[in-house]
Amino acid sequence: ARLLGSPHPNLWRGIQVEDCERADSHRRFQSRTYGFVTTPADEWEFVAMPREGVPYPHTPENSAEWRVPSGHEWFGEAGRQAVPLDSFLSTVRAERAGLCREEA
Repeated sequence: ARLLGSPHPNLWRGIQVEDCERADSHRRFQSRTYGFVTTPADEWEFVAMPREGVPYPHTPENSAEWRVPSGHEWFGEAGRQAVPLDSFLSTVRAERAGLCREEA
């Protein structure tokens, strides 16, 4: 089986296809950092275009459900905040770093 190949000519679309349209896009996995369970497709949505009212894992809205997985160190008390990517890219922090959509 061929594991590596040329990147998708449209990098953004290639990342979206990999996270949302592949056979394993909805296969659940446990985050190594915070221990929550998610899928590649859910993480794409959280980063690229979060929807209001969706109970994404490890956000302040569901802090009562946060768990530290055994054998892991706890990182942070604030959780992660769903921010539309375009909004993040317009922040001073992202502009100073010179980030483009694919890098963020």
